[in-house]
Amino acid sequence: DMIKPIIAKMAGYTLKVTGGTDKDGFAMRGDLPGPARRKILVAGGVGYIPKADGVKKRKSMRGNEISSEISQINTVILEYGQKPLNEIFVKKEGEEAKKEKERPKGRR
Repeated sequence: DMIKPIIAKMAGYTLKVTGGTDKDGFAMRGDLPGPARRKILVAGGVGYIPKADGVKKRKSMRGNEISSEISQINTVILEYGQKPLNEIFVKKEGEEAKKEKERPKGRR
């Protein structure tokens, strides 16, 4: 699905919805109709990567419709507007230094 952003500064941009998650962290699946959460048998794809060929698992997934239960929507920009993104989403001073301090040290 293609949408127009609701942020006034992003006029002229067109976004394509690529997925998302609900309030409990369950992934939206593009081939599952409706907004409800369902337990489906999956062999791969969105939300499940099997450890061996032919392995299937029953997983809870959210449908492809955006509802009030959805907390995160993933998008891709299809058409850019007149303003570049770095002018719309300006970083505040000290934000870079703050991120460096918050990052845990050690193995990743």
